[in-house]
Amino acid sequence: AWQAGESRLRNKEYALASAHYQTAIKAGKPEDKKLIQLQGQARLRLGHSQAQEKKWEDSGKTYSKFVEDYPKHPEFRTALKGIGFAHRQMQQYDKALLAFEKVVAGEIRDELGAEAQFLRGECYLDQKKYDQAIAEYIKVSIYPLQEWQAKALYELAVALERKGEPIKARDQFNRLISQYPDTQAAKVAKGQLK
Repeated sequence: AWQAGESRLRNKEYALASAHYQTAIKAGKPEDKKLIQLQGQARLRLGHSQAQEKKWEDSGKTYSKFVEDYPKHPEFRTALKGIGFAHRQMQQYDKALLAFEKVVAGEIRDELGAEAQFLRGECYLDQKKYDQAIAEYIKVSIYPLQEWQAKALYELAVALERKGEPIKARDQFNRLISQYPDTQAAKVAKGQLK
């Protein structure tokens, strides 16, 4: 069932993938340690598949169940990010921010942490809380990942623009182009400056 789910997921057949993952999850508690891990992975992948279908409430619940059942799992932070993402999509910003905060709490300087920090900024930007958004985007700079740093700098400039500070926004777009010239964010920023 898990393999079938993976095949369907790769083919972007999300509803069918979800059905297979649910079959794997409901198969009863196996005794083999590898099968227990596989069942955990099925729940994690189910949350992802549900998110791809934009079934945000289902996805959030699935990820929450994963967090509850597998607190020591290596993908625990991934599930927390999934919870946060689902809450953001449902405009439940306080819950989203809390989930993202748990992802970045250990100060692990990886891509997952950078993305969660970035998404904290997005939550505030969605709410038009520009100063808070800017503060969160600035924090992305501690992650040694240029793509995320560039995205954060772009969104920081957008926040300044929406806040009514076009000159500061322009300065940040120029800074982005100068510091991260080969990133997608820099290409978009060049378009903003035209």
